[in-house]
Amino acid sequence: MNTPAERISNQLSNEFAVLNICDVMDMIYSEAGKQYWETTYEWECERVREFCNQNNVYLYERPRCSFFKWEGIELAQQDGYRGVILSDLS
Repeated sequence: MNTPAERISNQLSNEFAVLNICDVMDMIYSEAGKQYWETTYEWECERVREFCNQNNVYLYERPRCSFFKWEGIELAQQDGYRGVILSDLS
């Protein structure tokens, strides 16, 4: 089984990466040596922001009623990102 970092790395090697927020967070926790209950919302937001900046990916977050995978992909591609993180806030 691949580690979270290996899964994300494999996806980032694609022409355009479509990432799941849960996989990204698993990788972030793993690399930081932390469990989710050991962190704060602010800490998590900062790590996701750093990941997005370092990898040129767009964070698409919406509540389920207005969450459309295709919209997140389209917005990221229009703005020249190399991938998107999809996060359904429901």
